[in-house]
Order: sequence, then C-alpha cells, then structure tokens
Amino acid sequence: MTFYSSSEARKYWSKVTKQALGGENVAIIVGKRAVALREVSLTYAELEYGANNSQVHAKAAEVESKAIREIANGKARKIV
Repeated sequence: MTFYSSSEARKYWSKVTKQALGGENVAIIVGKRAVALREVSLTYAELEYGANNSQVHAKAAEVESKAIREIANGKARKIV
C-alpha cells in the first residue's frame, strides 16, 4: 500500500488517482487516520439521479408500457 500525506496527495493528485485506478492500494493520511482511495463502479443513473439498477429497469418498463398505450390510443405513433 502506498501512503500519501494530504498535501502530497493534493500536489500529486493526477499520479495518486492513476495509481488507484490502476489497482494499486493507495491511502491518504489525514491526522491520525487513513483514507483509502479506490475505484468504484457507478452507472450514469446512479451518478446523475441516485437510482439503482432495479429502479432504472422499473422506470424503463413504465415508460415502455405508457408508450404502448399511447400508440394504441392514437396519441402517439410508432417511429421505425
């Protein structure tokens, strides 16, 4: 594990983040504590809207069924 002080991490932020994204264990020392820096996989929906995978799929199904109803009622038409 590579340790950096908070000022070193700030100074070499690009290097520190590239190490963490490369799979290396990186920690930043803050006072008497250490903060681990690692990659976390997030989807766009989680980042932008705070929605998890099941919420996104539920909303997609809801939108699809509404579109089908509106096409059937003549309020919308299917674009091919």
